[in-house]
Amino acid sequence: MKSVSPSSSSSIMNHSTLAPPLSANQSDCPEVQLPVVLFFAVGAVSLLVNLLVVVAVVHNRNLHSPMYCFICSLAAFNTTASLAKTWENVMMVFAHGGHLDQQGSSALRVDDVMDSLACASFIGSIFSFLAIAVDRSP
Repeated sequence: MKSVSPSSSSSIMNHSTLAPPLSANQSDCPEVQLPVVLFFAVGAVSLLVNLLVVVAVVHNRNLHSPMYCFICSLAAFNTTASLAKTWENVMMVFAHGGHLDQQGSSALRVDDVMDSLACASFIGSIFSFLAIAVDRSP
């Protein structure tokens, strides 16, 4: 059995071809630029579809069972998430256009509120899915 001395193992380590470490804001993946209109289109479609679900459940008496109320709740949470994300995109467009101070305290507060609203909507969606699953189980 061949033994490796510490000096030979360190020379192996010194000749490795490791990439330099990345900082927190860097990535080795190429950046993909998507048009802002695409984000607004997806947000608008999501908003309209979820509002349509809420209106259908509220106005149709045949859809007033517990499962459809949970689906309506899910659509309401998704509507809130869509509004929060769309508002954040509007703020980003204004910031990149130079019309909004990104470092201002009011912009940071609005960003915190939008992030909190989005997180609460996602948690509400998860609980709505859970309620639908419990309601559907035999």
